[in-house]
Amino acid sequence: MKFHFALIYPEVKTSYDITNTVLDPLRDYLEGLNKSIAHYDKLFKINDYCLDLYISATRKQKDFVKGPITLSKRKRVEFVIFIPYKKFDSYTKTICYVLDNIAQGIIFIFNKYKTDSTGVQKVTDKLKALIASDPEKYQKWTKRE
Repeated sequence: MKFHFALIYPEVKTSYDITNTVLDPLRDYLEGLNKSIAHYDKLFKINDYCLDLYISATRKQKDFVKGPITLSKRKRVEFVIFIPYKKFDSYTKTICYVLDNIAQGIIFIFNKYKTDSTGVQKVTDKLKALIASDPEKYQKWTKRE
């Protein structure tokens, strides 16, 4: 199973500055866990499908995870993870909060489908440690001038 991340922020002034410098390594770490969801393995008759995770911030009370939308012909499953919006005083704190919520969303999805979620929090913690050790590397594309 492959992972794909996209960001969607429909609420005004409710977003997080997260770029591919964060999402690409997260995807690589998650794919390295070699997870698959048995329900979709059976539905698609393969395990080479894509789990599309749309990340959104919200100030409203919403379900934490919405979905799935199953695109059988394209072999894709879509979920939206709604992260409760909070403002932090540093990029590192913000990204750690976002990554923790993404991990919890993925664990929620795996648990829903009785899939072993072992390793999800561990790879997220690994990425958080890398970001904390060099925040400039991960923040450089978010700076506004």
